[in-house]
Amino acid sequence: MTTTVLHIAGMSCQNCVKHVTEALRDVQGVDSVEVSLAGASATLQSAGRKLRDTASPTA
Repeated sequence: MTTTVLHIAGMSCQNCVKHVTEALRDVQGVDSVEVSLAGASATLQSAGRKLRDTASPTA
């Protein structure tokens, strides 16, 4: 199992957490997602493969 931690700026409520969780669950290869509002992060688990970052940087 591979663990990936993403730092997420701009989340301000549980609705943000819900939307981020739903979006990350749809990513191919992601087996589980835990999003933390207080920690401004998401922890992803994937079975035996490293996830590739394809996100565009924000300004």
